[in-house]
Amino acid sequence: MTVFVAVEHGECEIRLCKYLSEWLRTDIVPVSRNKGAETISLRESGEFLKQGPFKDLNALNRYYKEYKKGRVSRKLKMSEITIFVIMDVDSDRLSAKSFRSKDMFRDSPFYECIVPVMSDPDLDSIMKQAGFEIPERNKPKRYSEILDSLESVDELESLLQGKDTDIPRMIGIIKGHCPDFQ
Repeated sequence: MTVFVAVEHGECEIRLCKYLSEWLRTDIVPVSRNKGAETISLRESGEFLKQGPFKDLNALNRYYKEYKKGRVSRKLKMSEITIFVIMDVDSDRLSAKSFRSKDMFRDSPFYECIVPVMSDPDLDSIMKQAGFEIPERNKPKRYSEILDSLESVDELESLLQGKDTDIPRMIGIIKGHCPDFQ
């Protein structure tokens, strides 16, 4: 059993993961700052993955148990965890290289579990390239409307294919662990 954890840049990435979780019928445990109201920058993501629920395996198990509202009977093992770190480049080219190569995560106890997921320059631009209108205001609501309008996760994956984002790769990894997609 693989447990997916998503460290999310902001509210729009939280909405995306919520929909992926529903479409793929698997938990994607969300981790963000203040439920996405405060963004995590690309540069900060390395440090973020060494504190709080990512301090060590016990801390992540406590977070997971709280997320599951106590309905967890066993502890997670490192080999069962995949952590997607979903970030926008936002013109931080220097950090982008270190992020994509995973160098910025080398001090994290979860280094082997981390899968960097980057959108360049940002998820809004990627969604615009895919043909969606993204207003400056009420972006999370717009993301929900867009995702509600899609027929399936395959449609989203297809629309994002070839764009400068790792989201299709993330979807493929999750599908590879979901019995309904094998």
